[in-house]
Amino acid sequence: MVAASRESSNTVLGLIQTPANVAAAMIADGTLTSESLVSAYLERITQREDAVFAFAHFDPEYALTQARARDKAAPLSPLHGIPIAIKDTIDTEDFPTEFNSPIYAGSKPTRDAACVAMVRQAGAVVLGKTRTVEFAAGGQNPATRNPHNPVHGPGGSSNGSAASVADFMTPLALGTQTGGSMIRPASFCGVFAMKPTWGSVSINGVRVNCPGLDTVGWYGRDVGDLALMASLYEIPGASDLPPIDLPNLRIGLCRSPVWQRADSATQNALDEARSRLQSVGVETTSVDLPEEFSAIPEAVATMMRGDARIAFLPEYRMSTDELHTDFKADVENRRHIGPEMLSEAYDTAAACRAKFSDVFQDLDALLTPSAPGEAVLFEEGHGDPVFNVIWSALHAPVINIPGMVGPTGLPVGLSLVGPRYSDARILAISKVLSPALEAT
Repeated sequence: MVAASRESSNTVLGLIQTPANVAAAMIADGTLTSESLVSAYLERITQREDAVFAFAHFDPEYALTQARARDKAAPLSPLHGIPIAIKDTIDTEDFPTEFNSPIYAGSKPTRDAACVAMVRQAGAVVLGKTRTVEFAAGGQNPATRNPHNPVHGPGGSSNGSAASVADFMTPLALGTQTGGSMIRPASFCGVFAMKPTWGSVSINGVRVNCPGLDTVGWYGRDVGDLALMASLYEIPGASDLPPIDLPNLRIGLCRSPVWQRADSATQNALDEARSRLQSVGVETTSVDLPEEFSAIPEAVATMMRGDARIAFLPEYRMSTDELHTDFKADVENRRHIGPEMLSEAYDTAAACRAKFSDVFQDLDALLTPSAPGEAVLFEEGHGDPVFNVIWSALHAPVINIPGMVGPTGLPVGLSLVGPRYSDARILAISKVLSPALEAT
């Protein structure tokens, strides 16, 4: 009995560690069923949810019902039968969407957000909704812990999505990013993540706080998983990534204008990345962004807080007492952000975007920090997005590549950044660079 139990545990562990793109191929050729795969993840969630707190809503029987239906049906796409988790700021017709806010407790949308509808149409199995910072913007933090060390947080606002993938509760998860809500949690949790070029994926049915920044993104086990999701959303070129020759790559190591905010873990990670890339023949060079880009972090803060006045006005009017004081401050404009300030902030971002492509004249991509350092302590919140907001404002595609480790043993990620609409190319570059950056 003990041997049988151990064999069963090994089987489950093997399945949940399998990248989604590999599992998808196994389902397609008949060597794996969706029910078996989903059952393995359900077992993992049962074992670990009380420690990680990744899910806001989760229904094992419903997940199995979906999986069995997928097994009986003809494959709809390469994503057929693969489980996925959805951030609880994205509408789902079969689960509540509560935004981690008492105002929306028990609220159940009548239809899926566009990004979820496409996942479902592709034959994926929706496992449940993952926990988020309130409205993905501030307010109260969720209970989600960092799977690597529960004393630390997973980063936000896509807390549960990053943690669920990191803890092998799901192979894929959807999240969102305004400033740094996809990439920073990926760094803290040590998983691959992609924030595509702004506007590449429909945000219909997604909580929008800052229309000029908000973007749907995704987490996966490897770059192949990121490409699988990018293909689903018809990101140009994602279904047939271009070949990349390592010795001909030119990567700019970019400290960014906020380098002084990086701690030793991040500084060492970028230095180590240089050595690792050079060891496999990649040409690296140090890159400084144009001086005017240093104004972007302040501009983004103005954009986010200024737009929040509009975003939270409906909740302010319908349920003032239950609206968190952070959002009341936005609606009441306690920071005194006037039209001229907001206009100047948007103009600053637009002017920098117009010049951003010039940075890549002699480069294929930038490699830059994903976070100031290792994951912050749980009680300290969800971390500082300062290393992410520049790329969000530039509407650039970003991929977090895990692999580095900080002094306390927690993950430290690095961001591969490309010019706008270079999503397929940075996927291809990430695919060949990640083995070197993940090396121990």
